[in-house]
Amino acid sequence: MDPGRLVCAGCGRTGGARDVATGWAMSTPLRPTGATSAREPGPLTALCPSCARERVRDLEARLDP
Repeated sequence: MDPGRLVCAGCGRTGGARDVATGWAMSTPLRPTGATSAREPGPLTALCPSCARERVRDLEARLDP
């Protein structure tokens, strides 16, 4: 993924690097358990603010009251 161009993994909405400050959620692959070196560069996953909110709401709905 071009670091200057974001594409939402949920809906395909596009944005730029400046849009990260407006609520885009970014994630990278986890470092393997027990690894002593830095993690390998991998794909960056981005979610637009709407999709990020939707996924958080879905997660919260599954929590016990």
